[in-house]
Amino acid sequence: MKFDVKKVKTVATKHEVKDGDRGWCSDDIRTLKSLVLLNADLCFVRKNNDNNIFPFHVLGWKYLYFYPYKEPQYRPFANAEEFKPYRSRWVKMKGSGVTRFNFYNNKGVHNDPLEVFNYQKLFDTCLFEDGSPCGVKL
Repeated sequence: MKFDVKKVKTVATKHEVKDGDRGWCSDDIRTLKSLVLLNADLCFVRKNNDNNIFPFHVLGWKYLYFYPYKEPQYRPFANAEEFKPYRSRWVKMKGSGVTRFNFYNNKGVHNDPLEVFNYQKLFDTCLFEDGSPCGVKL
């Protein structure tokens, strides 16, 4: 993960942070950068008793700086070449357990020639065993 100082939230940008947002907190930018680059455990921001979010309140502690965590975005595989690096991973299918697909091509993946999961259907109905989406991380 990269650190972009323009994403740091302060008293001037506190309105952009909502109660429950996840990210990293610190009282100095140098430590904040280290936490982000090390991908340290995330914290959750909470409003204080005055319904104010600044300073950033985390488990009773107050911090001056907050760096928001952005969930990675995914899209379906576009073709067999994009799926190829993932072909050996186990896939969780909704309502039917875990499998690996024996065959794949530019149309999609399948174990049974009669039931082909095109890459959009794979993305919409399945997850890899670790819980990540069956698609390409953007």
